[in-house]
Amino acid sequence: MEVGATIKEDSVKLLSKLGMTLIVMAMVVFTGCPNGNGNGNGLEVSFNNYSARPSIWVENLTNERLVAFRGSVTPGTLVSGIPAFSGQHGLRRDTNLFTTNAAFPLLLITEADFDANRNNLGAAPVFARVFVFYNATATNNNVFQISSMVGGEGRLTVSNPHAFDVELRDGGPTGEILGFAAARMTSGNVLRIMAPAALQVFPVFVFFNPIEQEIFRVTPRFRGGRFENRPYMRGFGFGGTQLTHHFDLGDIDGEGAFGLTSGAAYLRINNQTNTMLQILRGTELLITSLGIPAINAGLPENFTVNFGRNPDGTFADTHDVDTLRIGLGGHFWDIPRHVFNLDYQYTLTVRGTITDLRLDPIVRGNRVDLERMFGLD
Repeated sequence: MEVGATIKEDSVKLLSKLGMTLIVMAMVVFTGCPNGNGNGNGLEVSFNNYSARPSIWVENLTNERLVAFRGSVTPGTLVSGIPAFSGQHGLRRDTNLFTTNAAFPLLLITEADFDANRNNLGAAPVFARVFVFYNATATNNNVFQISSMVGGEGRLTVSNPHAFDVELRDGGPTGEILGFAAARMTSGNVLRIMAPAALQVFPVFVFFNPIEQEIFRVTPRFRGGRFENRPYMRGFGFGGTQLTHHFDLGDIDGEGAFGLTSGAAYLRINNQTNTMLQILRGTELLITSLGIPAINAGLPENFTVNFGRNPDGTFADTHDVDTLRIGLGGHFWDIPRHVFNLDYQYTLTVRGTITDLRLDPIVRGNRVDLERMFGLD
């Protein structure tokens, strides 16, 4: 009896210790690895969609789960995670990171690289860079896209000696964004490109004007010669043993005489009614460069009227537009047909009430001096 009692007592103690061990292990799993993504050491990454109050909207066209950082890859600049193939995904609004209106590069690394380098995040390779803007006064409804072309074996090293930021787009000035080269960044910027691929890379210059609170995107275009009025681009092929290329944006200056164009006209809506208004082009709701979809009473807002390009790839000097409407809800009024000039500023003043809007004639202002804005005059 004593032997049996001892065995039973020891078994109870063993089971008790085993149970405690399993509980501790479970606690480690669920507290040390938030969201089950294997990221320990107290540095949590949430892949939740913060759609109620996002800091930035993104769209991930890649098959990678990505971790986003503001400006640099450090524990203090961690924003949140982005699931693979996610549509409109809201990033976390950390009050320590997002306080005032600001444009900055959003740096992305893969979740696998985050896990492998969580004790030294600076060693993690950057998967992609995207130029974004945080709007502190309203939600930025722009959705910043992460191209399906990034993340492969190809490597495009980009150096930017200019004093302004540059986006690299595929196929045209409005194509998918392959990457971003910050001003004066002449080393360490490597775009990872899917291979095999034949890319036509179009540089788009980006400038945030803090005084006007506007983001300007412009394209360098030839002023003369065989390619007059066409946007500048450079071609790169990735495949086989040719997987590495270099693009020095400083070379643009030596390849011809260039001007800058936005590919659009600028339309300023001066709302002198007693209600918020919105502007449509056909069925598309237009938003400002800061992602604002509305014009509040008593305030002006700027919108771009995009031209597109001619079949031969040149920019049109004028654009006839008859699909603009302004109003709210079920009350929209046609904006009279107007011929806009490329890169010119226009003003439309709206008066009255939502049931009786009165539209002043559209007034043309001066051409926006884009060259001077970007310091290239």
